[in-house]
Amino acid sequence: MPDEHGVTRVDKYEGMNQPVPTLDVPESGRYLWDWYFDISGRIRRMRDGVCEPIPPSEYLAWVELTGSIIYPSEFAILCAMDDQYCSEMSNEAKDYRQRLQDEAKKGQK
Repeated sequence: MPDEHGVTRVDKYEGMNQPVPTLDVPESGRYLWDWYFDISGRIRRMRDGVCEPIPPSEYLAWVELTGSIIYPSEFAILCAMDDQYCSEMSNEAKDYRQRLQDEAKKGQK
């Protein structure tokens, strides 16, 4: 899914000469993947270099507005997905800040 600048995660990984992670989303869970990125894509996630989890109120608003039904087990899966996503995005932001610091140090020499 492209960001506000039209850049995808694959583009970012390739631009950093990093291996692109492979995704293996089973067809039976594809709807959860779609739900997650529909909900996640509608809110600002990064603040002060840290990815914030989706608040439960956002899930509730999404359910009410779309008429979708989320069972407790599905909500647990969405939360687990979000925990992992936040962890990866926070690590990526940390790595990015480190690269900027390293480049700044090189430029000062």
